[in-house]
Amino acid sequence: EMVTKKEAEVFRLAEHPADCPDGMRLMKEEERKMVLRKLDGSRIKLLKDLASLPFVTDTPNLQAQKAFIEDKLAEVDKAIALYSRPRVFVN
Repeated sequence: EMVTKKEAEVFRLAEHPADCPDGMRLMKEEERKMVLRKLDGSRIKLLKDLASLPFVTDTPNLQAQKAFIEDKLAEVDKAIALYSRPRVFVN
């Protein structure tokens, strides 16, 4: 079937809205939701790992392990906040 110029323009604007930065594209809704589900799974795993640590982390190894998990959790939380936006631009 022949795609008219108007249809092609509508498709292009769906992928690259006028406010889309150069070199970026608008992430599809289902793709964004899939990423959010994976991030939620990672967050749950990290929280379980953190909860499995002893209450008192008095050794350097335990302190380093706790700090690592907390850093990863902060990264995941930032990513969840980013992908929770209704429109996400990616390159």
